[in-house]
Amino acid sequence: MIDPGLIFASIIDGLAFAMLLFLIASGFSIIFGLLGILNFAHGAFFMVGAYVAVTLFEYSNNFAVTLVGAALFGLVLGVAIEFSTLRRIHGNPIAQIMLTLGYLLIFSQLVLIVWGRISKIFYPIGLTGSTIVLGIRVPVYRGFLIFFGLVIAASTYLFLTRTRLGTIVRAGTEDAEMVEALGINVKRAFTLTFGLGTALAAIGGAAAVPWLAATPEMGTTWLFISLVVTVVGGLGSFKGSFYGSLLIGVLHQLSEYFFPQLTFVIDFVTMTAVLLVRPEGLFGERK
Repeated sequence: MIDPGLIFASIIDGLAFAMLLFLIASGFSIIFGLLGILNFAHGAFFMVGAYVAVTLFEYSNNFAVTLVGAALFGLVLGVAIEFSTLRRIHGNPIAQIMLTLGYLLIFSQLVLIVWGRISKIFYPIGLTGSTIVLGIRVPVYRGFLIFFGLVIAASTYLFLTRTRLGTIVRAGTEDAEMVEALGINVKRAFTLTFGLGTALAAIGGAAAVPWLAATPEMGTTWLFISLVVTVVGGLGSFKGSFYGSLLIGVLHQLSEYFFPQLTFVIDFVTMTAVLLVRPEGLFGERK
């Protein structure tokens, strides 16, 4: 008989894992949905955010500073990449895919050169240990990840739907020429949007380190699983990235507990099942 406590613990782990998935998948969805860029370097931004966080925490010993610093680093890196290279090949999806894959390889090698092959981890003060929830011992950091992910999700949604920049970007994707005729610099708004997507990935990588550690392979691993989430939720759908993350995250951790050898198989079977019913994903727009 399966222990109910074990099921509860796996669901808590699944929700925490889902929030990490959301942070990387939402950035991917925002960049694709608003800019039309399939950013295959997104896993690299997640990985770089993790390693930058390791260094920041080593010097500051302050987790809040670490998270903010990783997000700012991701923002600046994303803005620099979009402004210097991606902007020049806008509308050329093949070139965008090849370029972003190149960035994935470059950053993977840079991580090995700067930080080496050994995985790295740190433990934020005040977020270690465990607490009792419904009679079940739950790690405090899992609860923090759930809360943190929900706060970021709400903040990002409000930014995209309630701010002037969010309105400009959404209008620019529909008719860039009309928006520019109003005297608005659409290219600058698109650059900042790309930076927002990379910042979400970087802060996700930083938040992942105290639980899963920073490893040189995490860029590729998280890219693939974020693609699964994005496809399940619907390409370009922010709402889809949230609910897709919940679905894949909980199923992923349940399978980790009970069928560890089939974890990634179950992820892809879930994606296949969703696509058979809704080819555009759970919240994707039917073309």
